[in-house]
Amino acid sequence: MARQHQLPRNPNRSFQQHSPARFIDPLTAAGVLLVLVAAVALITYAALVIPGRLAAAGGPPESFRAAATLQSQLSRTPEPSIEAGTSTPAPPTATDLLSTATPTAEVPVSGSSNGSSVAGGGGSIPTPNPHGDWPLPSWMEPRYWISIPALNVEAPVIALAPRLVEEQGAMVWRLPVPNSYSVAWDETSAEPGFVGNVIMTGHNNLYGAVFGDLDKLSYGDEIAIWSEYGVFSYYVSVIQYLEYKDQPLEVRTSYTQWLSQTSDQRLTLISCWPRQTATHRIIIVATR
Repeated sequence: MARQHQLPRNPNRSFQQHSPARFIDPLTAAGVLLVLVAAVALITYAALVIPGRLAAAGGPPESFRAAATLQSQLSRTPEPSIEAGTSTPAPPTATDLLSTATPTAEVPVSGSSNGSSVAGGGGSIPTPNPHGDWPLPSWMEPRYWISIPALNVEAPVIALAPRLVEEQGAMVWRLPVPNSYSVAWDETSAEPGFVGNVIMTGHNNLYGAVFGDLDKLSYGDEIAIWSEYGVFSYYVSVIQYLEYKDQPLEVRTSYTQWLSQTSDQRLTLISCWPRQTATHRIIIVATR
C-alpha cells in the first residue's frame, strides 16, 4: 500500500472564512445623528416648557385671587344712609378701592419708555433671562398675572427693565422678553389699574409662545391683569401690525409712540409676528 504523506500545516494560513467588511454610509450616519440630536432637543425643550404651562394653567396665585375677592366685596358695599341736611358722599374711585384693599401699598410713580425699541418676542431677538424658566424660583414671585380668555392664556407676569443695546451704530433701549413661559411687564411703564400705559411683552414662537396667538384677538376681547390690588379688565381697542425686519433705525424708533405714557388707562401688548418669520411686530392696545 502506498504510503500517504500528510502535508505539514502552515500555521500562517487560516482556513476560517472572514465576513466581508461593513461600511456605514456617511449620509445615513449623519441623518441618524441629526435625528438623535433633534429628539434630545425636543425632550429638553418639553421638559422646560411643559411644566411651566401646566403650572400656569392653574391660574393666578391665591394671593391675587384673595385681592380680587376683597375688591369685589368693596365694590358691593351698601351705601350708608344719608341724614337730612348732609351732602351725598361721592362714590369710591378705583384708587380708593386700591388703597383700601392694600393699605400699606404706595401708588407707584410711572416712568416713561420713550426712546425704547419695540422689540417684541420673536426668536430672532434672543434675550437672556436672569430669572430662569417658569415655574419661577422660590425667591421670586410673579408681579402680576395675565388672563386672556379668548386665547385660553394664563401666565405669570414678571417685572423687567429695558436694557440699553447697540443697534445700527446707535444706542437704543430694548424692551425685555423673558425666555420662559411668562410675560414681561416694563417696570418703567404704568402699573395695571392706574392711569397710564401698561406695557407688556412676550414670545410668539419660543418657550411655549405665550403671545403666539395675539393675532387671533378681536376688538372687544377681554384681557385681565391680576395683582395684589385686585383684578383689572382691559378690552381690545387697537390691533396693529408694524413692519420691523430690515427697516432703518429711524423707522423702528418711530414706533416708540406706542410706548408713550397716556392720560387714559390702557394696556399695550407687544410681540413678533408672524410666528414663522417674525418680520413684523404686533401691537395690541386694550383700554379700561
